[in-house]
Amino acid sequence: MVVEVDVQNVDVLLNDETNEEILSQNLKMLFTTPLGSVPLDRDYGINMDVVDAPLPIARGRLIVEYEDKIRRFYPQLRIKEVTFTGNAHTGLLIPKVVITNADEFE
Repeated sequence: MVVEVDVQNVDVLLNDETNEEILSQNLKMLFTTPLGSVPLDRDYGINMDVVDAPLPIARGRLIVEYEDKIRRFYPQLRIKEVTFTGNAHTGLLIPKVVITNADEFE
């Protein structure tokens, strides 16, 4: 299973069509929720302090955030690749996350 997540517009591509919609919704929610904004689970979400960092630092921090959150909330998954598109002059940063099963990762 390989999942591709464009954080601005989450698209999930799975071999298992049954879980495609559920996983897509869950990953989109995880990657777009600000950390601390869920009342009964303050650890859910991504630390949005990266928006104030220079782009190279923001990239590194986002990768660490994604890794930590996937390992915590979806231990059966692993991040295979994170790529970024955008514009350095305007500060636009669009991450794309490729996720796979933990057993396929090794």
